[in-house]
Amino acid sequence: MSVPSIEDQDGVVRWLEAEDGARLRTASFPAKAPGDRRLLFLTGFSEFIEKHLETIADFQKRGFSVWTMDWRGQGLSERSLSNRDKGHIGDFDRFLADLDIFLAEAVPHGPLTLVGHSMGGHLALRLAHDRPARIARAVLVAPMIDLVLPPGTHALAHLAAVGLSWIGLDDHYVPGGQDYGPWRELFEGNILTSDRQRFMRTAEQVHANRALGIGGPTYGWLTAAFRSIGEIRSHGYVEGVYAPTMIVGAGLDALVDTEAARALVRRLPRGRFVMIEEALHEILQERDDLRNRFWRAFDRFVEETDLDEREGDDGGTAQG
Repeated sequence: MSVPSIEDQDGVVRWLEAEDGARLRTASFPAKAPGDRRLLFLTGFSEFIEKHLETIADFQKRGFSVWTMDWRGQGLSERSLSNRDKGHIGDFDRFLADLDIFLAEAVPHGPLTLVGHSMGGHLALRLAHDRPARIARAVLVAPMIDLVLPPGTHALAHLAAVGLSWIGLDDHYVPGGQDYGPWRELFEGNILTSDRQRFMRTAEQVHANRALGIGGPTYGWLTAAFRSIGEIRSHGYVEGVYAPTMIVGAGLDALVDTEAARALVRRLPRGRFVMIEEALHEILQERDDLRNRFWRAFDRFVEETDLDEREGDDGGTAQG
C-alpha cells in the first residue's frame, strides 16, 4: 500500500542549515482555497512532517498556505546522537534558534497563524512570547505545559533527570525508553489516539522510510523539557503573550497535564480554553467526531479573531 507523500499535496521540501551546521528538513504547502493566509505548524516529540499531511490538507482547504519542519533530532532532520532512535536535545533554546532560521530563510514575512501540537504547542507558546510581531493568533493543541507524572513525583523526577544528565547519562533513555520497534505499533492500549486507521497510518509511514522512526526520549531531553516548562510557567511569562491564543485540551490525555494548560490559559491576556473530553493526546490524529470538534473550534476562533482585527479590537478575556 502506498503512503501519502509531501509531493501528493504539492508540498515542496527545502533543506536549511542551522547555526551549528545541522541540516533541517522543512516543507511548504500552497493553499487550496481563496485567501492569503499563512500558517506555521509545529509538530510534537517523535513526529515528522508526513504524519500530519491529513491535517495540513485540512488547513490548505481552508485557504492557508502552510510551513512546517522536522525538529532537529527527529524526522529526517539531523540527529545529534549516533543512535538515531534516541530523542535527544540539550536545550529547547536550540529548537527556537532553528525556528528563527526557518522563519528568516523560508517563511514569508508578515503575521502568521501559529498551530502547535504537544511539544510543538509548548514551543509555539515560546515563539509567540519571543516573536510577537510574527504571530497573529496561536492555537495550541494538547500543549506540553507540564508532563503527567505520578502525584508528588515532579520534583524528584526533575532532580533525577538533572542529576543523571550531570554525571554523563544525558544521552541515555529515560526509564522505559527504547529504540523504535513493534512496541510503537501496538494499537491496543496505546495512549495517543482511539482511531486505529490513523494510528496504523503512522506506522506505515515509518515502514516506508525507517529513517523517520524514533524511540523514546533521553535524560537530556527530559532535563531540557523541565527547564523550558519552568520558564513558561514562571511569573509574568505568559502574561507577555498578547496574540489571541486558544488552547485545546484532550480530556483523556495521559502524557501532558490538561489541567495545567487550563490554569495557564487564565493568565493569557487573550486566551481561551476548549476541552475535547473524549480525546486522547493526539487530538489531530483522533477519530472523525473528535477531530470535527477541533475543526469547529478552530474555524470559530479564526473567524472571531479575524473580526476582532478588522474592528481594531485588542481586548479579550480568558476563558477557562
